[in-house]
Amino acid sequence: MKDINQNIALLPEDHKNRQKYEDARSMNHKGPINDYLNFGKAFMCSLGFLGLYTTIYSAQNIQTVVFQRDGYDSLGFYSNAVAYLFQGLGSVFCVFIQEKIGDILTMAYGAVLNIPFMIIIILPALKSENLKSKSWVYSNGFVYAMILLASVFNGFGQGISQPSSGTYIAQCATEKTKGFFFAFYWAFYMGSQVFGSLIAAFVLGAFDQKYFVIIMAVIGIASCILLFFLKKPIVQHQHDHHFAKEDKNQIDLNEEEKEKVEEVKRESEVNQQKGESRYSLQTKKLTLKQAVASMWKFFYNKRFLVLAPQLFWTGISIAYYSGNLVEMMSDSLQKDGKDDQEQFKLSMLAMVLFGVGEILGCFFIGFIVDRKGSKVATIFNLVIILIMGAVTITFIEVYKYGALAFIMCFFWGFQDSAINTHSQEILGFEFDNNSEPFSVYNILQCVACFIFQIIESAVNDQDDYRWYTIMVTGLGFIFCGMPFFFDFHEKLDTETVDDDFDTRPKQLSLDSNSQISKRILDRQDSAEQKFNAGIGTIRSSSLDNSNTSLSFSNSKLQNSVTKQQKLVF
Repeated sequence: MKDINQNIALLPEDHKNRQKYEDARSMNHKGPINDYLNFGKAFMCSLGFLGLYTTIYSAQNIQTVVFQRDGYDSLGFYSNAVAYLFQGLGSVFCVFIQEKIGDILTMAYGAVLNIPFMIIIILPALKSENLKSKSWVYSNGFVYAMILLASVFNGFGQGISQPSSGTYIAQCATEKTKGFFFAFYWAFYMGSQVFGSLIAAFVLGAFDQKYFVIIMAVIGIASCILLFFLKKPIVQHQHDHHFAKEDKNQIDLNEEEKEKVEEVKRESEVNQQKGESRYSLQTKKLTLKQAVASMWKFFYNKRFLVLAPQLFWTGISIAYYSGNLVEMMSDSLQKDGKDDQEQFKLSMLAMVLFGVGEILGCFFIGFIVDRKGSKVATIFNLVIILIMGAVTITFIEVYKYGALAFIMCFFWGFQDSAINTHSQEILGFEFDNNSEPFSVYNILQCVACFIFQIIESAVNDQDDYRWYTIMVTGLGFIFCGMPFFFDFHEKLDTETVDDDFDTRPKQLSLDSNSQISKRILDRQDSAEQKFNAGIGTIRSSSLDNSNTSLSFSNSKLQNSVTKQQKLVF
């Protein structure tokens, strides 16, 4: 039997123990953590989403105005609403698809579903060259049907690719670098607003709409191909929150328990030799019903419900900036006598500052999260929302295109980026699993966006914009203040990676006044928890009992349980 001490990791209780902990971790494990080991993989993923959403977001930002000018009334609003509705539906299936084909292929195939939308918007673009055409190809019935059908595929594709990207980035990051990695990804992801807005501004300002569509389609297809070549990240952290709050006690394994642990280890090694992991064995058995039930159960997680309002707000934010910002600026320019091309150009130039805000906001909040923690970041988010609301209401009162329009766009981007990055790092590191949190997040976001896109189709003039903005700002302040009451785990990244990158160590509490306790270390990810149902749950004694006992809920080990306090394994 292997010496169980080979797999022991030390958890430092304070700064004085930090160096001791680092030394022990390096000695006890084959591979100390490299916080930026997966940076190249995160970069390629981010680059793919930069190109893909340069196409998608630029089209969604301008279609509410462009389609109306092409004679299709509110088709742009309906297209966005349908896309977000089916994006939410796609998120329902996302966990099931991820478990079947993996995060990388889920992202790639999701991107493939975006391509029809990139191509079909050529129809309104062609009609713009001849608005009096009576051809059935440009008729309202045909164009509405094709655009909305393409929006269904577009939304579903985003619904499965976006949660997968969140899971992928979480796997690339470590506890120390979670803020940086999510900020880096978000900077590329929403940097698409900069490139998309610049392309739209200069192409639509000088050429026909069809050239804009062709350029965007080429960029989108190339980005889609890139996602197929992503490599799987080497995971260096695990979701094992309960050990971080564990009491400073000793936990000893009796001989029977040690033998059970070794039996599971041997089984795992056999599976690895066959080219399979326990994770793969588990995922092969996952059904769609089980995946949906898992998400539904997660939705009622008490900790998640505290975070849910902020996730809902991210959808309201998307609906506002994709449906209102360009429309408000275009309307103000029209009152100044600018023609259509000039309106498009100047509006999209201001949206470049929106993209700049997206890039800076994510790094700002990522820095706060890594240095001060997620709870403190909540306070900064509230301040950002108040500034954003004040600037927007001021623009509406002035209602004249100028520097204020650029500042307004900047703060909407800064706010959207900060709150989404904050939300994603919480989802990636505060729950026992990545897939369900990111999928439910996407569902809430899409439901909110669908509802508010429909509402915005009735917001048409300066007075409407004023009262609608006041309402939205109030909701944002309330919803984004909720994470302040979230039960954040104080975790430390103690995991390392073995040479086979499969078995990762479990954390162990360190009592500075006693001997180092022994702990079962064959803990892998959340899928493996289900596989280890035979091992059951670890229980420890109450705080006032110095002799802690550990047991498994397996029937063979029930007799070894003494005074117990349940901790989820």
